[in-house]
Amino acid sequence: MKQQQTKNLEATILKTEQPRIEKYLTYNYVGVHDVTLTGSHTNPTGVIHIAGYVNDNPTLTFDAGIYDDHFETALDPTSKDFPLLKNKDRSVKTVSEIEAEEQAK
Repeated sequence: MKQQQTKNLEATILKTEQPRIEKYLTYNYVGVHDVTLTGSHTNPTGVIHIAGYVNDNPTLTFDAGIYDDHFETALDPTSKDFPLLKNKDRSVKTVSEIEAEEQAK
């Protein structure tokens, strides 16, 4: 029963966070057009991490950490060929900043 609850929680997290992670990646990284989430786990400190890849290429992997209620900006590309950041100064916008910008339009 506990295993089923864990699977249900994981499915809910992935469904909830998919659009936020997609928005972050497509806004901040060059050429990202598709995001696939492959799973989640909770590290020993209680932080939920979501694994996935971009552009239908399972070698372009990332790990996204959820440090508050939802994913904002904690993303670690885990493959050396991951797309580059759009901003040359390596700055990124959080999901909340992107959404505020969209609403202002």
